[in-house]
Amino acid sequence: MSLGQGFLSTAGIKAETSWGEAWAAVDTAIPYLNESLVSTYDRSADVSLLGSAGMAQDEATIQNVSGDISFYLDYELNHGIILKAALGAESSDVYTLTDTLQASGNMFRIEFDKSVSRWRAAGCKVNNLTLSSAAGADNFLTATASLVAKSLSRSSDSFPAITVSGQTNILHSHLTFRLADKADALDSGDEMGVSSVNLSINNNLQADAKDSSSSSAILEPVRNGFRETMFDVELPRYTADTIQDWKDNDTILQADLTYTNGVNTLLIEIPELKIMGGVDANIGGAEVIPLTVNMKAMRNSSDSIMSAITDEVRITLT
Repeated sequence: MSLGQGFLSTAGIKAETSWGEAWAAVDTAIPYLNESLVSTYDRSADVSLLGSAGMAQDEATIQNVSGDISFYLDYELNHGIILKAALGAESSDVYTLTDTLQASGNMFRIEFDKSVSRWRAAGCKVNNLTLSSAAGADNFLTATASLVAKSLSRSSDSFPAITVSGQTNILHSHLTFRLADKADALDSGDEMGVSSVNLSINNNLQADAKDSSSSSAILEPVRNGFRETMFDVELPRYTADTIQDWKDNDTILQADLTYTNGVNTLLIEIPELKIMGGVDANIGGAEVIPLTVNMKAMRNSSDSIMSAITDEVRITLT
């Protein structure tokens, strides 16, 4: 008898050209930490009055599939398919944001081998992507993608013979972080030591629309409002009031994060930010006072600073 054990599990992924197209074998292996994809069904209750307190059988109607997958980002970009689906576009390992997420490659299928059977999620879209790293024992740059999908099914087919070709994890200790106003381009004088960073891209997808043509599945999720991009950093020590002044003056800021290991670099550029809160340097006791900064990224309004980037974020691997 088969036994499902997490350490034996493997996962594979394949980009889709259209949402929830006919299943074809996954062709790219991806390392991952955990997943929480679940399937639930809308249920139609029969509340006809039939002279009894017992309810009649209800009916399962529309399948709803959602959940997260978490993984370490690596310099080989084994998870490039997920990054492209989350941001919208990719060219030569440069990932940029797009207004819509309905083009080829903005969706994918993913399969998990759980020993007992293979679990297949088709028509996956990324509703929210979070990238975070922190100093300390858990030093890795970790990504969590919140997915919505068209279907979740099981198969007894053999899992494809695919393996991860290489995985050089990105560490917080590889990071050079810079933050400043937009008076001029970022330079070494704008570097700051940070104990943690957290970037969140919320695509605000409508993930529960249904109609008479959608059979047992939701309609393709589409953007249902503005995208929201938030960026938080924590400084281990409160040493100056520069950040508080930026908040009080509603100063437009810019930032970049460069993770470097040998010849490998992952660059995250954020051309326009404003501080939303979290800079109050509250005293929690006798300890050193840390500083948390909560920021919101916006479209680039500058034609000189990071002018090649029009939206909130650009991610580049070199």
